[in-house]
Amino acid sequence: MALKVLNSVSPLFRDLLYITEFRPVSGDYYPLSPAKGRHVMSIKFIWIKEFDKVMKAVEIIKVALRPFNYRVGWGSYFGYLERDYMQ
Repeated sequence: MALKVLNSVSPLFRDLLYITEFRPVSGDYYPLSPAKGRHVMSIKFIWIKEFDKVMKAVEIIKVALRPFNYRVGWGSYFGYLERDYMQ
């Protein structure tokens, strides 16, 4: 379902992408891991070097994925997170 939602908003950002990768990740117990305590499907985006446009695209993706309780990969994310995200 999340992939359908991403596909529906992809015309707003697909020209900014080099690669999108989907990868299943086994749950683990590392404190800052996006897979902490659950198995997840990882979606990785490799962006072109247009920082302002990419950050707008990231906001679109965050809104689209909010119903799916997404978690960011801390090693690759440099955007803004809402105050209650860490709770």
